[in-house]
Amino acid sequence: MKKIKSEILETDITKLILLSMALTKAMVALISSASAAAPNPNYGSGIEVDGNADDWDLTADYFADMYRAGDPTKDVESKLYLRYNCSEKVMYALVLEEDPAQALEWADDAWIAINEVQNKVVPGDSSNFAWVYDSENLLGYEASFAIDEGTYKILAHIEVFDDGKEQTSATHREKGEPALDLIISCPVTASIGDFVWNDLNRNGIQDEEENGIAGVTIELYECGGTTLIATTTTDSNGLYQFTDLMPGIYQVKFILPSGYAFSPKDNGDNEKDSDADPATGQTACITLTAGQEDLKWDAGMYELIEKLEVSKTAITSYTRTHKWDIDKFVTTKQMHEGVSKIWLYTDGHGDETATWTVGVNYEGSEDSDFKVSGVITIENTGDLSASITSISDILGETGIPVTVSCDEEFPYELGVGKTLVCSYSEDVNSRIEGSNVVAVTTERNNEYKGSAEIFWSDTPDTENYKTINVRDSSVLFGEKDLGTVTAPGNKQFTYFKDFAWENYGKGKCGDYTYENKATIVETGQSDDATLMVNVQCYMYETAYSKGGDAAICFIPTFKNWGWTNPIIPGTYTMDLWAGAAQCDPTKGTLVGSVNVVYGSDGYVTVNYNVNSLYLLEETHVYAGYDKFPKDKKGKQTVAPGMYSNASPFSGGDVYVIAHAKVGIPDPNFGPK
Repeated sequence: MKKIKSEILETDITKLILLSMALTKAMVALISSASAAAPNPNYGSGIEVDGNADDWDLTADYFADMYRAGDPTKDVESKLYLRYNCSEKVMYALVLEEDPAQALEWADDAWIAINEVQNKVVPGDSSNFAWVYDSENLLGYEASFAIDEGTYKILAHIEVFDDGKEQTSATHREKGEPALDLIISCPVTASIGDFVWNDLNRNGIQDEEENGIAGVTIELYECGGTTLIATTTTDSNGLYQFTDLMPGIYQVKFILPSGYAFSPKDNGDNEKDSDADPATGQTACITLTAGQEDLKWDAGMYELIEKLEVSKTAITSYTRTHKWDIDKFVTTKQMHEGVSKIWLYTDGHGDETATWTVGVNYEGSEDSDFKVSGVITIENTGDLSASITSISDILGETGIPVTVSCDEEFPYELGVGKTLVCSYSEDVNSRIEGSNVVAVTTERNNEYKGSAEIFWSDTPDTENYKTINVRDSSVLFGEKDLGTVTAPGNKQFTYFKDFAWENYGKGKCGDYTYENKATIVETGQSDDATLMVNVQCYMYETAYSKGGDAAICFIPTFKNWGWTNPIIPGTYTMDLWAGAAQCDPTKGTLVGSVNVVYGSDGYVTVNYNVNSLYLLEETHVYAGYDKFPKDKKGKQTVAPGMYSNASPFSGGDVYVIAHAKVGIPDPNFGPK
């Protein structure tokens, strides 16, 4: 009994499990069938039957699953994608394998039928059919076929490899015929527009004075797509519009005319701003719904222009040369033939101080070496590269052309945002006035000018001899820097020197000429001053003492004049005469006296006393019993070199000759 109950229980459980599996399978089939029951295709364009599925939207274009043997209760082995082009009345279809199934390239089993199997609108060998691959593997196929709007049954078919063998994968079919509904009903179309304008101020905002641009090409694409949907151009007012568009997501692309650029994007109110990306010319993706007229997609453009900013500097410079005069003279008490002169007498009464004066006088200035120089800066502030063909520069109101140095060869291409810097330097004859104008010419025959006013400063750039050094050169003083003088001042330099006979003495008597030159070191200008110094000399004469009338002249015994003086013991003062020819004192000069002492001891001593004006140079004394001395041969002589003093004597009469060589100041010395 228990065994029977157990078997019955097992049987019931098995039936329940089988029933549950059947219900589950039926629900899966029902759900799958429901998911595939999307009778309307996606509407749009942009598909090319080229074996590349990149232009399909696998989400929006999905239409139905394809099952093994077309049985919704079996595995999904592929999928069908549809997109209908309402304007062309063409249906585009894509069949792709579903992993793990692998599509097989069997043309006879790749087709699409409408309403009945025999009506194959896409056979696998038609011209509007293409197998779809990734880089290496077959994925499925795509195709297109003409079909009007309406309600149909559709059957898509492909052969796949799955579960280790070839399988037929198809959309839902019943008894081999199409069972999947297809309803083609194009929605109400939409449109996109609107305006392309000349953005004169480049701010990306439509201003009242800014007009539309005619003839601009505009292209329409699906969002993110590369397949061109439509092309149009702006009218005479800059307006455009794409009409009869299916609901979908689009992008507008504006094609820049030559010589134009896009304005900034989204720079204001959406009705007045520019929507084109300046880099691509494309708008953002635009979602159109059925019947929508979206007329707010605008593009601002501005004309690219060549524009150069030319500026320059005008720097003036000149040299100022200061002029000087130098004068030099020496001042003494006497002048001789225009020359200062000093007479130095042996007694010192001609001693004096000479004064030298150097006068440096400013005589104004002279400006020269006038020059105008500067820098020319050319900046490309436009939108286009500029080919500079020439640069000309005119100096002030003189019309003098200036040589411009740019270290570049012309024509020179100056890129946008780039700068060319040139320089110039021109010598002129005077302080010219006016403006210095430069003109830059480009290959587009545009001319750009820049100018700079020419101003001259009161202060020169270079000054010659503004401060000078004065130097004195002479035998008396050697090289001596007297000092400096700065324009516009005048200056006098004075210096002195004492002159005395004693500084020269008897050995340096004579005439001296002292040249003295003062020089402006920087200019080389100079002036001389001449001083003549005459130093009195001694004239040397023979002198003899004369002891009054008792003196005996050498003549006629000898040809030479002179006296021998007889004396007895005692003291005598005798005159000392120089140059008394023929023993005539009136022809000579009394230069002093001679003291003769004949002492009780028999010795004769002689002392010479010469006046201060005269110079005693030599003395010779003879004292003896004979009137005249004798030479070595015993012959009488009066030659001083033979004189001798024979003292002591016995007290009797003796003779004395006192000889001297006396310097007498030149009597002819002094101004004539």
